[in-house]
Amino acid sequence: MLKAGERVDLEMIPAFSEEESEEEKKYYITKIYDIPDEDHVDVLMPMEKTKLLLLEVDTEFHLFFYGRKGIYTCEARVSERYREEQFVVASLELTSELKKQQRREYYRYSCVIGMNTRQLTDEEAERYEMTMDSNLFALPEDKSVIVDISGGGIRFVTPVAYEKGKLIYCRFLLRDGDQQRTYSCVVKILNSQPVGNQTKNVEYRGEFRHLDGRERESIIHFIFEEERRMRRRG
Repeated sequence: MLKAGERVDLEMIPAFSEEESEEEKKYYITKIYDIPDEDHVDVLMPMEKTKLLLLEVDTEFHLFFYGRKGIYTCEARVSERYREEQFVVASLELTSELKKQQRREYYRYSCVIGMNTRQLTDEEAERYEMTMDSNLFALPEDKSVIVDISGGGIRFVTPVAYEKGKLIYCRFLLRDGDQQRTYSCVVKILNSQPVGNQTKNVEYRGEFRHLDGRERESIIHFIFEEERRMRRRG
């Protein structure tokens, strides 16, 4: 089900329950380096911009594997760290059974979709958390490109510097049958990383904040329709 080189997302499990823990959840995006046996998966240490992030031994994560046959998830613990040639690797011991992810909002669609973005001021962010109405803001003008989308959030690339944890106002178009539908939404930046050898562009991962249930279902419907269209084309 899993292969070296495939993408894996890591969501840190807090040491205490979410109600007791004041620590914000941490998310990392990386790739499988090796699968030494059925109980371990070795992954490349994630990067944030140009900084290597060393995962601490005994830290626990929810893992999301993006394979050809769907999304699989499990829990794991960092058992050791090692270096092999130019790679720094974390060995993860699986602590739960690997299961196929059934939640539709996690289905991601790789794409290239233009988007306008703008980081909200602290006052605007506070107002949005109270009203949950993105129509109160001036139109965003920063140029970005969505590289994958799900019912839960987006990954996008832009030369603009955005701060982790901040709210970003986003506007983009998706196909809706024979027409285009405009989406105005707010995304919280979870993490960022450099784009290959490109010095100007940064890839951001963000989750939708207070997205209307009908809009979320509309995005999921778009993803499934696009995947059907791609299958029909072979």
